[in-house]
This record gives sequence, structure tokens and C-alpha cells, in this order.
Amino acid sequence: TAGPLDQVQAVVTFSSKPTSLALNVLRLSGVRIRPLQVLPMVAIQGTRLQVTAATSLGIPGVVSIYYNRKLEYFLDESTSTIGAPTVWNTLGFTGEGVTVAVLDSGIDGTHPDLTYGSKVVQNVKVLPDPLAITAPLAVENLAITDTTSGHGTHCASTIAGTGDAATGRYRGVAPGATLVGLGSGEAIAILSAVESFDWLLANRDRYDIRVVSNSWGTTGAFDPADPVNVASKPAHDAGIVVVFAAGNEGPGDNTLNPYSVAPWVIGVAA
Repeated sequence: TAGPLDQVQAVVTFSSKPTSLALNVLRLSGVRIRPLQVLPMVAIQGTRLQVTAATSLGIPGVVSIYYNRKLEYFLDESTSTIGAPTVWNTLGFTGEGVTVAVLDSGIDGTHPDLTYGSKVVQNVKVLPDPLAITAPLAVENLAITDTTSGHGTHCASTIAGTGDAATGRYRGVAPGATLVGLGSGEAIAILSAVESFDWLLANRDRYDIRVVSNSWGTTGAFDPADPVNVASKPAHDAGIVVVFAAGNEGPGDNTLNPYSVAPWVIGVAA
């Protein structure tokens, strides 16, 4: 629906890390490009005509070209319903020793339940325009990355909040775990999501990240060539438990969040 000269962004996914030749062919269409660090993907930006031209160049190894469409955050609630206190008190598991990355709108590390520097060991803001040339893609060491919606702060608290703000009443499911916040923009989109997975893969050993939580997505049929599905697979292969919300739609066909049904992902009710 974009006009011929309207600027659009897209994600080009390759079967393996693109070669210099493939990148040069991609540039022939006139689009601006930014290869990701780890994932076999290239962010592109240009007019609709240029992006359309890029799809017809016969670039070797291209798996898919996806418009950088907006995604939706999903909500969840109720720690006690799933029996978390029984796991703490009877089995002795609180999440201690585990670091969970929360890929969402960010985390407010000034909240008493989510103190930056102790509970939140790293807080990263992934910039909304990852094609910007003069700014870094990800800004680290921020106390607050959730600056508008509060959705990521809510999810982080559900996962591992200490409950200190209300004498334990709102303690998270795994209160002993530590957190890494990945603030993927005020309105998450495919490109900011895969940029966040790219950061996760590049830094997982630095923080010993063992789980990544994703309470967001879309609807529609599962497509293994979707950049988000391509990004979540190497995270699984690296030993990270990848969890996606199942979504808030239903009950018809293809109303589950398609990112939650990948065979390498754990889909969780939302």
C-alpha cells in the first residue's frame, strides 16, 4: 500500500551469512543496508520501488524478504495460579543462578522490585531506527529502558520481581533469577526484534543468559522463513530456552502467535 517513493524498511534473510558479493548485488537496487552481527540477515531501507527491485535481483542465498511490520505486545497475569509458591517453598527452586533476557519494551530499573545493578544486571535500549548511521544500534547500561508503555517492566516483574515494593505480594515466578532488559522500541517491529536477538546471541556468554522471554507477536500462519522464527532458532541452538506468548486471539485456525508454535520454542498461554 506504500506509494512508489515512500520510504520503507525490510529484513532480508539469507540461508547463511551473506557474502560481500551478495551485499554488493543488494546495493544495486539503491537501498541502504545494514548487516546484522550474528544472524544471517540484512536490514534494508529505501523507496518501495527500490525494495521491490531488490526482490528481483536474484541474490544468491536469499530465504525471504519481510516488510518491517509492527508487532503487538501481549499481557499475562497470576503467579499463584500456576503454583509458583509451591515450587519455591517445597522444592526450593527460585530461579537463583539463572539469567533471563526480557525482550520487550524495556525495564524500569528504578522500580524497587527490579533494581538496576542487582536484579537487572544489564539494561539495553535497541534504537527504533536500526539503519541510523551515526548512532549505535544498542545503548547499554541504562537504568530505565521502558519509557512509555510499562509492558516490559510488567513482564520482567512477572518473571523475577522481588516483590519488595509491596512486602512480597507481587513477587515474580522466579524471584531468585537475574534479568537482562532488551528494550526493543516503544512499538515493537520485526527489525527491532531481530536486532535484539542479534544482541542476545552476541552477548549471551557475557551474562550467562539461559532464557529469553517474548510476550509479543502477531497472528497468521507459521512461516519458518519469517525473520523472527529464523532468529529464535540459533538462540535455541545456543542453549537458550526461548519462550513466546501464545497470544490473545482465537479460537480459529492460525490465531496462535505464529512465533510460539516453532518446534524449537516453548509456547506459553497469554
